[in-house]
Amino acid sequence: MTPKHGLHLSSIFIALTLGVSGCILRNAQHLSPAPTTPAPTAPSSPQPTPAPSNSPTTIEKTTAGKLTPDNDVVEYAKLCKRELGIDHLPTLPHWNCLDGKEVPTLIQGVPLNADNYRQLTQHKIACDSPSWLGAEPCANYGFVTHRTLAPGVEAYLICRDQKFTNHRDKAARLAEFKASPGADSFNSLYAFDSLGMIWTNTNTGKTCFFDFVGTVYGGYVPSPDDDHIPEYQELPDPKPPTELSTGTIVSQVWKHNARGTWRSPEHLADNDACIMCHDTGALKGTPWVETVMSIPANPMKVPLILVGKSLSKWKEKYPIK
Repeated sequence: MTPKHGLHLSSIFIALTLGVSGCILRNAQHLSPAPTTPAPTAPSSPQPTPAPSNSPTTIEKTTAGKLTPDNDVVEYAKLCKRELGIDHLPTLPHWNCLDGKEVPTLIQGVPLNADNYRQLTQHKIACDSPSWLGAEPCANYGFVTHRTLAPGVEAYLICRDQKFTNHRDKAARLAEFKASPGADSFNSLYAFDSLGMIWTNTNTGKTCFFDFVGTVYGGYVPSPDDDHIPEYQELPDPKPPTELSTGTIVSQVWKHNARGTWRSPEHLADNDACIMCHDTGALKGTPWVETVMSIPANPMKVPLILVGKSLSKWKEKYPIK
């Protein structure tokens, strides 16, 4: 499973734009308000603020007519559950990127430090196992999570920061946030610019891809079948600091369900090309991922069957050669 491009984080989380394979590059903005912008007064019941047209939250507000497995990620996820044989399961639990395994960036076997990181960002040296895709293939702070949803049905999530930010790993960023909780240390710990998820039935080959490229809060990643919008108390510890916990800013930072997180299958099919890497089977192991997790080989006699009309177009657009 290989991830995709994305830009990182700058002033206020208004423009939302795992990855899995084929890449696109979009503008993305910061999880926190700009330093000169005072935190808004908390309303009694925070309401989402309008999102730009390229935001995944738009479908919650502007989709006219019937929601379908092509134009709506929740309907698509329901279809996936039926096709993969797990529709008997209730809404799947949310994910926390930091619960996954952090993929280290090593330079000749040495973990990142301030000195070698500076040389790395200047492209004077290279890392041992770069990712296949990304604006900076040697960028650090990526996480891989695996869940077995049912016997023979596997799910993988990749959360990536695909742009150089700082050399610290999860433990160091967590310590920094606990010592000085604020927007900057929160962003350093929880902000990612790419999500990618795969569900696959290893017995039938039926597979679903889910994707998001852009600034995202990695502490609470709704499952694609989850239309529940979380409340503050549902977020994992450590929770967002005061300036990100109240007021209308919450709707741009963490108050998102699946529709406000994942792209629709139509968008994914038209803008990405996951099948260009995941061509002969759902799963894709690379030296980058397999630094921390062994990805099983796809069964030789099991075909790759893309669930949904939108994603099925990939096989016509990118035929296997």
